[in-house]
Amino acid sequence: MGTHAPTRSPGQRLRESARFPLQPTALLLLGGLALAHLVAWLPLGFLVDLAVWVALYKYAFECLRLAANGQMRAPRPALHPDDSLGWAHVWLQVVFFAVNLIGFLALGPIAGSVLAVLLALALPAAVMTLAIEENLPRALDPRAWFVLANRIGQPYFIGAGLQFAFNAGAHQAQALAVPWLPPAVVLVLFLFVIHCVVLANFHLMGRLINEFHE
Repeated sequence: MGTHAPTRSPGQRLRESARFPLQPTALLLLGGLALAHLVAWLPLGFLVDLAVWVALYKYAFECLRLAANGQMRAPRPALHPDDSLGWAHVWLQVVFFAVNLIGFLALGPIAGSVLAVLLALALPAAVMTLAIEENLPRALDPRAWFVLANRIGQPYFIGAGLQFAFNAGAHQAQALAVPWLPPAVVLVLFLFVIHCVVLANFHLMGRLINEFHE
């Protein structure tokens, strides 16, 4: 396990990460991206919608790296067109989803559920490895996950559990939508919440790297 004592409690990390997307710079960007998802309803709009997700992940990685270096303010969106990390994260999620699906089909619901929990625990390590090394094959290497989780220790698993709770709660948000709201408004509000959760998760991972960088 990690050899360095955590400088923040799990509750502090949760509060600080949850507040991060509420900074004006981040709010404006996340709101704009949530509106941009409406293009998905247009013919072939899913292609543009994919680019919106890539832009979100690109910004999230930028926030993760700044947090890893001790900078906790939301940055202005980068203007350079390098979206490689954003696309790499999309492929990372595709691989994790495919392994999860194969697990359910090949192993059955019980073993498949166990595999899904293990993948949920491993995903933050894969994302942090991708941010540090900018190498998708390395981010998909379970050995890298074990090394990173072992160096951080217990706070890693607490952070992974918080991310799981974040994600589970966010995906229930759409069910709480007011029935009389137009579908477009419901979609934008739901995706805005999802974007905030993504950014909070990435900021939390950056904080963990910053605390246990040695």
